[in-house]
Amino acid sequence: MTTLEARDRAGIFIPHAFPEQLADLGEIRMNYATTGERELPALLLIPAQTESWWGYEQAMPLLAEHFQVYAIDLRGQGQSTQTPGRYTLDNMGNDLVRF
Repeated sequence: MTTLEARDRAGIFIPHAFPEQLADLGEIRMNYATTGERELPALLLIPAQTESWWGYEQAMPLLAEHFQVYAIDLRGQGQSTQTPGRYTLDNMGNDLVRF
C-alpha cells in the first residue's frame, strides 16, 4: 500500500495561526492543532469530509476561553496521511479513538 505523507507535499501548505503537530496512530499520522489550557475540558473539532482543521481556525480562540481545543485533519485531509482505498467510516472512527 502506498501512502502519501505531508512531507511529500510540503510545498502546498501555508502557515496558520496555530502550530500543527502529528500524532502517530499506527497506520496514519493525524495532523492537528490545539489551543487552550490543559486543565479545561477537551473539545475535539472534526471537520466535514474534504475539509481540514483550518476551517475552525477563527473559532478556536473563542472556544479556547472554555475548552482545550483539538482541531484535526482526518486521514487524507490537510497534512494527515493519505491512504489509498482506506476511507471507511470504521477506519476514520478508529483513527478518532486512537487520537
